[in-house]
Amino acid sequence: MGKIPMRYTVPQTHPNIKKAMQNKIDRMSYSILEVAKTLGVSSRTVHKLIKRGELSHFRVGQRVLIPADVLREFIAGRTKSEKS
Repeated sequence: MGKIPMRYTVPQTHPNIKKAMQNKIDRMSYSILEVAKTLGVSSRTVHKLIKRGELSHFRVGQRVLIPADVLREFIAGRTKSEKS
């Protein structure tokens, strides 16, 4: 048998460790689809919220992103107004 190529000797990170590491990193922004899933609405609805000025956003290239704090404030604002 020959020597095992280096790429096969590097240990793979366990998926649970990767997930735990990702959870520790605070997200700074979310895509349209991620926001739609979080809110339980369609991506079209998220686009409408952006167009009406209810959700602030920014662009990176062609990608539209919603800051995490804006999304949290939007959800908190909706929750508070329903309680009143």
